[in-house]
Amino acid sequence: MENFILNENDFIYLPRGYWHAPEPCNSHSLHISFAFRRRNGVDFMKSLLPFLSEYTPFREDINKQENDEEKKHYIEQLKSPFDHIITTENLDFFLINSGQRKFIRSDISLDKLLMEKYDRR
Repeated sequence: MENFILNENDFIYLPRGYWHAPEPCNSHSLHISFAFRRRNGVDFMKSLLPFLSEYTPFREDINKQENDEEKKHYIEQLKSPFDHIITTENLDFFLINSGQRKFIRSDISLDKLLMEKYDRR
């Protein structure tokens, strides 16, 4: 674990996936994070989940009483659709649609939050 002390107007860049826990040093502090997120394989796989509902083994209950041979067969059934849905066409579709993602803008302002806090007292 590394510790850094940032002074006024300093900033630090943390690459994707780095955990951090900012703490003020004997005074008030403002911590603002900006994320510039690129899509990865996990995002692509999540986008494929709706396709899996077309395959019966994904909709059936899992039998907790299965023996090892039945479990292996079940796993093979779950693996089989992936060759059909992990395609360059689906990747292209994912990349086009993820670039068109709409962000939700909040109309909440700091002034409004402070007013609500003090109005409740």
